[in-house]
Amino acid sequence: MDRKASTSVVVPVVLSVIVHVVIIVLALNTRMFGAVYGSIQSGRLPELQRLQENQNERVERFFRDTSTLREATAPDEIGAPPLSSLGASPTLSGLDDPLPRSVPSRTEILTVRESAERALQRAERKLSTPLFPPTARNGQPAPSKGGEFAGLEPSALRPQIPSTDLSCDSPVPVSSPPPVTIPAKVDRSQAPPTPGDAPINGLKEPRKIYPLDDDLDVNLEVFRDPLSGESFFRLTLKVRPTSKLGAFEKDNLFLVDVSDSVKDAELASVFSSLREIIPALPPGDRFNVDLFHLRDVQLFEDFRPFSVSNLDRLISFLKRPDRAVLTNLSSTVRKALNRFPPTEGRPMAVYLISDGMATAGVGSVADVTGNFSNTLRPGHSLFTFNAGRPYGEFMLDMMSYFGRGESADCPDIKDTVRELAAFASRLSRPVLVQPSATYFAPAVSDVYPSALKDLYRDSPMVVYGHCTWGVEFCLQLQGTDSLNRTRQFLLRTALPEPDENKREIAVEWARGRIFQLADEYFVKGRAEKVLQEIHSLSIRFGIEIPFDLSK
Repeated sequence: MDRKASTSVVVPVVLSVIVHVVIIVLALNTRMFGAVYGSIQSGRLPELQRLQENQNERVERFFRDTSTLREATAPDEIGAPPLSSLGASPTLSGLDDPLPRSVPSRTEILTVRESAERALQRAERKLSTPLFPPTARNGQPAPSKGGEFAGLEPSALRPQIPSTDLSCDSPVPVSSPPPVTIPAKVDRSQAPPTPGDAPINGLKEPRKIYPLDDDLDVNLEVFRDPLSGESFFRLTLKVRPTSKLGAFEKDNLFLVDVSDSVKDAELASVFSSLREIIPALPPGDRFNVDLFHLRDVQLFEDFRPFSVSNLDRLISFLKRPDRAVLTNLSSTVRKALNRFPPTEGRPMAVYLISDGMATAGVGSVADVTGNFSNTLRPGHSLFTFNAGRPYGEFMLDMMSYFGRGESADCPDIKDTVRELAAFASRLSRPVLVQPSATYFAPAVSDVYPSALKDLYRDSPMVVYGHCTWGVEFCLQLQGTDSLNRTRQFLLRTALPEPDENKREIAVEWARGRIFQLADEYFVKGRAEKVLQEIHSLSIRFGIEIPFDLSK
């Protein structure tokens, strides 16, 4: 027990001694390092003092040199009369010499300058003729009646203070400018163009615009609602038979619905119509056929002109594929428009031949319209046609409205060949593409369709709008013809007397208004206010809402 106790006492003592030794060693090292660092700094002290003295001497020399400089002209007095005119020496004797006592003060300089300016102002107020006399054709001044030049007095035209420069020993004489000569007029009608006649910065001349006034017949009609007092107009533009407008060569894409919702008799009548339509296409036109259901298959990879060999291939191609049960209307049209973009200078007519019944994929009018409208290009025109019953009337109407086309329906399949051939024939010759209209009268508003369809030789362009009766109607229509020329039609006339029997004008206007509001509601995501206006128009004009607004 004693041995253990002695061991427990010795260990703390030894540890304490070790800790103290370490502390002492660290203290000695710190002191030794401080002494070494201090000796180094004390050795550099004379050198640091010399550097500080040199720096102080340079600063004092700088202030001493700059204090002896004098400005030739104060910065805020630039533009004041020269000192030589006020009795001061025109030159400086030296930078270190003070300025002469005869130098005027700033107040005196400003007083002289203001007096000179007032003299000029008084002379100008008295002036009743131009400042400079007129110039004759030979370049010499033309004298006035009294032999003197009219205008300012000679003393007013000369400065009151001589123009001198402090850096010159004497004023510099001002030489009179040479007389102005007007070059003779050059007749450039027969001369070749010179480089100076080229457009500045490569700017091109504005494109020439050709009129359409002799090519179109105009019919403007007005209906006035006896209950509300509102007025609506219908403008019909039709190409005259004597017009020289040439037709475009175009591409024709026939999208044929071959799903099970289309009956065999209806599909057979459509195939017979295509065998009649395609050989009758205008010269220069090309065509292709796309049969679609859940899948689609094309006759050609691209567009081809008609030939006998193409007709044989077309006849063998026109048949219902196996297992063609359902149809994805939205996806098919969107893919077809993406697969076949229009070629520059060749408009594309897309004929959608379908019953408008979407049995697969998205089926609402909102979804179908939103999916395909984003793929439309400026050269696309979408025309819809139905044969037989039943069919989705409002689906096809909406698609053709936003596709810048038309919609047609043939209830009796016995008339399909005749009706479809007539429909394609009157849309076969476009003469003005990508038209745009501007209405200058502020009382004309809400014009539909907002995106105009192309102008065809055999199909009129019809627009409906809201107007104020009794005002002037002013329209500017512009588009491109087959020769790639800009054509323009101007119409300025007074609105005719309203006809209260033509209520169909207001109904067709309301239908276009509903289509436009539907686009804002479905595609652009507008508020419930749009939905309320659609219901109001439907009730007021007796138009069945052509879609399910809940979807």
